[in-house]
Amino acid sequence: MTKSQKLVSLCIAFAIGIFLYPFGNWFLILGLAIFLSFLSSEKRFFGILLIVVWFGSFWYNIFVDYDYNLSEDSFSGVVIASPKPGNFVLDVNKEKVLLSTDVRANYKCGDVLLVSDPPKKPEPFDGFDYPNYLAKDGIRYTVFSNNVMVVGSEELLRCYLYSFKDKAQNYIFRGLPEPNSSIVSAMLLGDKKGIDDHWRNVLAIAGVSHIVAVSGLHVTVISVIFSMIANSIGISRRKALIFVILAVLFFVLMTGLQSSAIRAGIMGTVASLAIFFGRMNSSIRVVCITAAIMLLFNPLLLIHDIGFQLSFLAVLGIILYSSFFERLFYFAPKILKEILAMSFASYIFTFPVLMYHFGSVSLVFPITNMLIVPLLYPIMIVGIAFVFVSFISEFLAFFLLIPLWLMTQYLVLVISYFSQFDWSYISFNFIWALVLVAVFLFWVWKPKESNWY
Repeated sequence: MTKSQKLVSLCIAFAIGIFLYPFGNWFLILGLAIFLSFLSSEKRFFGILLIVVWFGSFWYNIFVDYDYNLSEDSFSGVVIASPKPGNFVLDVNKEKVLLSTDVRANYKCGDVLLVSDPPKKPEPFDGFDYPNYLAKDGIRYTVFSNNVMVVGSEELLRCYLYSFKDKAQNYIFRGLPEPNSSIVSAMLLGDKKGIDDHWRNVLAIAGVSHIVAVSGLHVTVISVIFSMIANSIGISRRKALIFVILAVLFFVLMTGLQSSAIRAGIMGTVASLAIFFGRMNSSIRVVCITAAIMLLFNPLLLIHDIGFQLSFLAVLGIILYSSFFERLFYFAPKILKEILAMSFASYIFTFPVLMYHFGSVSLVFPITNMLIVPLLYPIMIVGIAFVFVSFISEFLAFFLLIPLWLMTQYLVLVISYFSQFDWSYISFNFIWALVLVAVFLFWVWKPKESNWY
């Protein structure tokens, strides 16, 4: 086993330990027993892997066992985010508190709020681990209160980003009807608050929920498009790479530095670098090491963050299987072929996770993705241009609004049509989803590619 293989194995063992956190001590005992035995170096390395599995579970439990020390009857904090109407994340002496209040409340980022109710530790409900779901984003307390008063304001960098984001949303919602505006806002700004339950369900049935979720796939395709633009205007390979990284950074900033967007930006950048340099073996290593570093900083992501799971698996799928789908779509133009290949490769890898969390799968997703994906990224490019031109002149932006409306209207019509049939989706067992994906991977896997790390 080479050094790189050992490194990837250690990263995977660390992730397994996080996933199997209740059984960590058993791995420690077994690992120490194997390591301290007089065995070959490979068998002793297996003992080290078991010890690393224990460390993963130990590290997860450190983040779970949190010392709750906020107990005031009233407190003040600065608004730093608003995940949905009536919900505000407050910074209270470096602790994050989720405030739930009247949905009509319009507090802004930077407002200092005095809340006349005590913060509490969140509790699980209906089998859902709500405390750790919030903790993955650093939120350890919740409070429901209508006894809230604005007592001041602070200037924060993220507030300028939120101000830009709010203005951009206003331009989008004024220019486009529903649900076009909500879909574009989610695609460009990572804000799904405007998408109602009906349209969330319609997107899931059509198998295109990924178009409104900020993920590694979004960032990867943005990177590919901008790298092609850079190459087409004669920018050198190294400068094009800088151009791509700046494009990803800009996209993350547009979302208001959302945690999910930052994580997607990291994973998507890794995937785009892999595609850029065309070195699959080293790319898989880098992806695994990157994921392990992210889990070292926050092990809660692996179990409680669907976005992290989808981004990581989507990136793996893109690196490993996009070439297979490129051969499948040999008849398409180059950029369309690459976008379709990445979409299908990522969908195959994320399929079991989607099944596990949502319990159903779209049967029409191959058709809808074939019809929608080619327009998805022109929509993003025209949408970004529309937003920026709107800040300069709404009259000039109108000329971009026309093609943006036409493309999104086509998208809405396709989704609506293919989601109306009873056979459009089916409930599916998670285990069978794993079996199907395993069969697919085995079918397209070549013996010479088996040593992928």
